[in-house]
Amino acid sequence: SFLLLLRVVQGAAWGVTMNALSIWYVEFLPTRRRGPLMAAVSLGWPVGRGIVILVAGATGDAWRPLLLIGSVGFALLAISMYQAHESPRFLLSQGNETIARRVLGQMHASSGGRKDGAPERLCLGDVAVDKANPLDSRASLELLLGPYRALLIFSIVVYGTLSVATVLIDNWGPGIFQKLMSPDEVGLPHRILMLFNVGDLCGIILSIVLADRIGRRGSFVIGFFVEGAFLFMMSCSRSWFGPDQAAHVAMAFGFSFSACRCFGWEAASFWTLEAFGTDVRGMAFGLSTAIMRLFSVVSLEVSGGLIHDLTPEACLRTFAGILAIGGAVSLFLMPMETANAPMSEGRAAVA
Repeated sequence: SFLLLLRVVQGAAWGVTMNALSIWYVEFLPTRRRGPLMAAVSLGWPVGRGIVILVAGATGDAWRPLLLIGSVGFALLAISMYQAHESPRFLLSQGNETIARRVLGQMHASSGGRKDGAPERLCLGDVAVDKANPLDSRASLELLLGPYRALLIFSIVVYGTLSVATVLIDNWGPGIFQKLMSPDEVGLPHRILMLFNVGDLCGIILSIVLADRIGRRGSFVIGFFVEGAFLFMMSCSRSWFGPDQAAHVAMAFGFSFSACRCFGWEAASFWTLEAFGTDVRGMAFGLSTAIMRLFSVVSLEVSGGLIHDLTPEACLRTFAGILAIGGAVSLFLMPMETANAPMSEGRAAVA
């Protein structure tokens, strides 16, 4: 029970850290190349996952070394974030223009700018926020449930659909894939896990190139419709091909579907971070991801009593159907395109 408590604390710390880091990072990025720069951070997922797969294979799936790897990563992150600057956008939204300009000046100097104290144009003079009356938590929530309501609902629905599909695939997928690709083995072999992980890596590299070219809408199409199509084709591998070819075909479709997964998640995160003004961005992102986790818990609980009565093919088609619903929502109900657009500041964003 103590180990379970520690895992709950670890999960809470991870959620808070990821939310804070995502919001902090995006507020430093320029409009041009913002998408590729945000997508590049996702490279850490397949790299870290690859390390975990290799360590698991070398240690016989022992859990202690895997937790140790995570603790080292958190320690390094804590040290680096302790040395980091506060976001000038956040400081300005709280009425701290003097500190915001000081931070920008320090960043400008550390990047090779002038260090003689001469005035610089630091892009804060035309920001339309109420510096004298920063929003408190209650006022921010009222703003989210008022002018920002449509944007918040879209973000929650997209995140919710993604979380349902992802938690089902991550939890029940290995067993389903094992039945399709390696029915004679006890579990899904590490080589197939690594193949899917390499697919994820290839997809992220592709998203870095395409993120701002196809926009958030285009990324939603790939992350929902194309990924779902590959899952559906994987479900048909045994009926389309003979027993000798079906496993290899399913692996190829699995590699392809893995390459699409990052597009939907990146589009949901990027859009949410870009669509809301600075003074409510953190709360909007936090609410969306918190409700997303509730969707995950409920879907896992409900599916636990149903999944074992379904064939692997039926499971994969169910996953594909959920993704298709999310794709329809993102394609037809998306309030606005945010790629290549300046991020909004303060209450002027919804004026």
